[in-house]
Amino acid sequence: MPAGGAQRGSILDVDGDPLTPLYPSKSYTYRLAQEDVTNGMSVPVIPVMPIGYRDAANLFLNMDGLPVPPDWQGGISSVNYTFTSSKIFQVTVHATQPQRKIRNVIAVMPGTTEPDKYVLLINHVDAWTYGAMDPNSGTVALLETARALSAVANATGWRPRRTIVFCSVDAEEFGLIGSTEFAEEYLKVLQQRAVALINVDVGVKGHVTLLATATPSLYQTLIRAAKTVPNPNQGEVALGRATVYDSWIYYFPNDSFVPGQPRMRVPDSGSDQSTFLSFVGVPSAYLTYFCDPTIKRDCYELYHTMFEVPWTIETYIDPGYKALTAMTQLWTEIARDLSDTLVIPFDVNDYATVLSLAVKQLNVYLNSKIIPSIITTYPMIMSNLFNSSDRFTTVANNLQLVVDGINSGKKSASLRQVEMINSRLMGLERTFINDRGLYPQREAARHVLFATSIHDHYSGTMGAGVYDSVEYYLAAVQNNDVTQQKFWLQRIEITISELQYGVESAILLMDIADY
Repeated sequence: MPAGGAQRGSILDVDGDPLTPLYPSKSYTYRLAQEDVTNGMSVPVIPVMPIGYRDAANLFLNMDGLPVPPDWQGGISSVNYTFTSSKIFQVTVHATQPQRKIRNVIAVMPGTTEPDKYVLLINHVDAWTYGAMDPNSGTVALLETARALSAVANATGWRPRRTIVFCSVDAEEFGLIGSTEFAEEYLKVLQQRAVALINVDVGVKGHVTLLATATPSLYQTLIRAAKTVPNPNQGEVALGRATVYDSWIYYFPNDSFVPGQPRMRVPDSGSDQSTFLSFVGVPSAYLTYFCDPTIKRDCYELYHTMFEVPWTIETYIDPGYKALTAMTQLWTEIARDLSDTLVIPFDVNDYATVLSLAVKQLNVYLNSKIIPSIITTYPMIMSNLFNSSDRFTTVANNLQLVVDGINSGKKSASLRQVEMINSRLMGLERTFINDRGLYPQREAARHVLFATSIHDHYSGTMGAGVYDSVEYYLAAVQNNDVTQQKFWLQRIEITISELQYGVESAILLMDIADY
């Protein structure tokens, strides 16, 4: 970055209004006292301010203490780093904590046949600075998607089978506040009616290839859409990569949970899909257009800085806004597919593949941490989990044959049967929601299969409750805390049991013996 560049960001340690955890921040809601929030460290108790390395160098040049070893020397070559200093620096802080009202703007295109089924498209509108990329490039895509679908509807009379909901949410940068409050307020409605959520936050980080994270049932929807959109990069077209999909599979060829597909990892908690997936259980995806991933650098170095202006996009990130146009076309096609296909076009076979992989990875991880030698019933526990994963694969395959048969016209089905299949497809993600949360202090993370890591809030983890419990147990061993060791060892067994309960519930839901 330039010497004066500074990356802004939130250090709030929770999502949503910290005064109303797990509940919407409405006038009727009980609020915690501010001191309860700061004492719990959800909100920091010391002032924090990011600065550029030019200002940091000026501070370091005045420090005169104990020099650091050579391998501790930092990246500013003009200064020598020290551990201590006798110099005194004064910081004047003018800070208040007033309550502010935020506003989400929600628009709907009502469906014709299933108006109570919602396909949600989401982007946030607040920015740390000028926000040309984050979030304005995504905002442009959302508005253009809404305009295009409305234009087609007005010109042809077409309407989607299911309702499309355009969500423009506020205060994402402060801690996913707008989206979290929306999800908490409409929790019971979304659990009954939400089909899927597609989030485009930063529409373009580059102009070479698509980058996506998604829950497994959405993999095929994204792939189908990417195959229909022309490649916006003429250099890629000249190399024989005619569609968005062609570049996507070229740059991410063998890095997927499902063999033969481009990379799609578990959605993380860095953007507005987080609460919808981990708290409500809505199948979710996050999309952005990316730079050449073979170049070993961040293709979006100006993230959250004052240099996020239209000139930056037009000159470097996406000349001519061609990638942004492709992203909008992709988002529109995904929305059409999810809202207008007779049977919701989820792929539960992909879900089965990812679940099977997650169970295998969990077993390898637990063995690496010597957990089997500590839990005497471990062989039986994992045998049961592997067995349920295999049965999940069987019932998923049977259901997928019906879904594909109906959507291809090879199988006939009454509207009642279609409604029954759609109900089961919509309920699949919700079977992995544990109403009590993953464990004490993580009540807002309720998805036992897909949740964020306690070590990195920008990462998705499969079976986070188990992984977290193991890490806490190992920390207790290191600290020689017998009470905590006993507690977290029990939580390991409990969280594995809760994961299997989710799998068993999904098996019961997907069984189509009554079709």
